Amino acid sequence: MPKRKKDDHEYDLVNLTQALLIMELGRARVGQVQIRRIVGCRMNRVNEIVKPIEQERKRVAKGQAALVTKIDKKLDAIVRFSRRLARL
Repeated sequence: MPKRKKDDHEYDLVNLTQALLIMELGRARVGQVQIRRIVGCRMNRVNEIVKPIEQERKRVAKGQAALVTKIDKKLDAIVRFSRRLARL
């Protein structure tokens, strides 16, 4: 197995740094076109990193909406129960 050159390690470090920057900008909800301009890479690379972040954000938002609905139902039940107790 041939040894890697020093330049290969620097190239890997640059790729890792770019990926981290793209990920953080995606989490900060910066648009993909703006991320591409800031980082200076291809749109495909931005898309492959940011797309899973956006999908996770949507999945969590749906879960939170379901949780809010459950909490609202429980609060309504508590209010109805407290009104019944007030009548006694």
